[in-house]
Amino acid sequence: MDALLKKLYYDPKTGFIGDQALYQKAKELNPKITFKIAKDWYASQTDIQRFQEHKKRFNGFKIASHNPNSWQIDLAFWEKRPILTVININSRLGYAKLLRNKTAATVLAALKAFVRLHKVDILTSDNGSEFMNLQAQELFQSKTIEHNNNEPGDHGTIRKMNDSTERRNRD
Repeated sequence: MDALLKKLYYDPKTGFIGDQALYQKAKELNPKITFKIAKDWYASQTDIQRFQEHKKRFNGFKIASHNPNSWQIDLAFWEKRPILTVININSRLGYAKLLRNKTAATVLAALKAFVRLHKVDILTSDNGSEFMNLQAQELFQSKTIEHNNNEPGDHGTIRKMNDSTERRNRD
């Protein structure tokens, strides 16, 4: 079978074709040949390996921070109850706490509990009132936390965590 495939592939009149076309031509001459045999033979040819266009791998844009203690924070919802979700930008360590409601006092208590557990230098949130109110800003200043805010949905790492949290709670 190798001889047949070699003859068909390297023939100037019909040769230098793709694996599917090579299989079709070989099948006409030898009905016992399978696509796997033709494909494996085709892949083993050095000129194919050398000149074949390789697919470019793009693993996505890596969101990271120069500071290892940089976090993104947001609220997700489960059956109308808020979940405070926080994720470390570099390590992807996640934190989630189910809250009773979305009031400033409840969110502030959850923020204080989170800051007690984790080292936080930079915190990025959306511009929701639960993170922009005076009590939250005072907490950030007292703990020397740099607080940055963006438009809702503008920080993708926490958005992916929220989507995963909501999907897992739905199932």
